[in-house]
Amino acid sequence: MTTYYKILIVDDVIDNLKAMSAIIEANHPSYKIFQANSGESALNALKYVTPDIILSDWEMPDMTGIELIRQIKQMLPPVTFLPSLYRV
Repeated sequence: MTTYYKILIVDDVIDNLKAMSAIIEANHPSYKIFQANSGESALNALKYVTPDIILSDWEMPDMTGIELIRQIKQMLPPVTFLPSLYRV
């Protein structure tokens, strides 16, 4: 049986969105990937889809990852957040 997850990726850098999507799709072709290039876009997407996993940038111009998490927690059922920091 194929595992199926819905993943929302949030990042203001379009190249990051493309790279993360490509990596996930190459390794897990059955996963459904949704993309948002801002916190506001992510919140909008959550009106239409309830992802199993949300990968979010921490530092975005209009809404930080922390602000996004706070708003998501009010919208969705109990959610566990795993912060991750990566610097180039």
